[in-house]
Amino acid sequence: MHLHFFVIALLGLFAVICSLGAVSPFKFIEPLNKINGVAAGSICTIELPPGKRINIIGIEATVTKAAGGGGVYSIPQPSDIIGLIQLKVGGKPQRTRLASELFGYTGLNALEDGKLGGTVQYWQAGSVINAKPVIIGSSDDVAIQTSGGGGSNGNLAAAAATKAIFFLPIVFTEPYRKEYTQTESLGLVQAFADGSSIGLVTVELSIPNNGGASPAFSAWGITAWFEYDELVAPAGSTVFLEKEYRHAVQYAAPGDIEVGTQLYNRDALSRVSLLTAADIINRVVVKQGSRILRDISNVRSQQILTARDFNEKAILMNRFDLEFDLNDDPNSAPLLSPSLPLSIVATLATANDATKNITVLSSYYGPLD
Repeated sequence: MHLHFFVIALLGLFAVICSLGAVSPFKFIEPLNKINGVAAGSICTIELPPGKRINIIGIEATVTKAAGGGGVYSIPQPSDIIGLIQLKVGGKPQRTRLASELFGYTGLNALEDGKLGGTVQYWQAGSVINAKPVIIGSSDDVAIQTSGGGGSNGNLAAAAATKAIFFLPIVFTEPYRKEYTQTESLGLVQAFADGSSIGLVTVELSIPNNGGASPAFSAWGITAWFEYDELVAPAGSTVFLEKEYRHAVQYAAPGDIEVGTQLYNRDALSRVSLLTAADIINRVVVKQGSRILRDISNVRSQQILTARDFNEKAILMNRFDLEFDLNDDPNSAPLLSPSLPLSIVATLATANDATKNITVLSSYYGPLD
């Protein structure tokens, strides 16, 4: 079964890449114009044009935070304009993440490549503060927020309303993979050679209802663009995608807890991140049947990720990251099935969080759901 899955995926990769007779298709960049529902407390829906193979979707999200009193800086965050993000194909969720999980200096995007954490540009009193956007949460961002300067020389002024424009990438062809063919294999093909399609592709963004917050938020805005090429899949072939899901597991005390029972028993499991509010997971043991796939401490996991060229600056103590396709090939990750489920036992060193939840962020490579 594992070999069959691998062969299908490999054949699909080469069929798609070679379908135009080239392995370096031209990349187009255009605005996305079908955007509806941009309002506080609403679901904003972005519709992708059919027939294009999607490489990157760029979200440009704007929100203004009112001035706070007492010399406080008003600094919007991505989560002030976007909560849950869902990529859907034919109405079925294929990726689900919070903006706060994906973006920023220590987000999951940045763990793979710091440049994918998203950037921000600030405005006050109708003037741009930093003409060049900076990585969200980076030292450059912090300097703009804290160095003073009255809003006139590249630093925010205190007690002033601030508009932030966030540039947030949703990545398909993962540029951090070392093999070009692996990068190209991960684009989302929408069309087949016979003219059929996978169905309507949309991105849904939940916009928080925070107009009544203190300080209040206003002027919510969403625009978007995408990078694409014109590769199509052979008629009758299977379209694969790097899919993302999330679920929560509650705990009550320090010690061992099983967090893998809600994993999808299908597809190749690319990565799992275990996120708490602040409690520390100091060890994880991963088994498939009787076979141990990982028995690793938090510190050793960080060392291995750094040695494997992950971004060490994005590693968090309260997020235990497990990468399973370390050799750069998504087909090399462990394949799950009802007969070969995965057990993930996390050992909590502390249990001091007010809300004792482990958010399990899982990624799979496989056919569209």
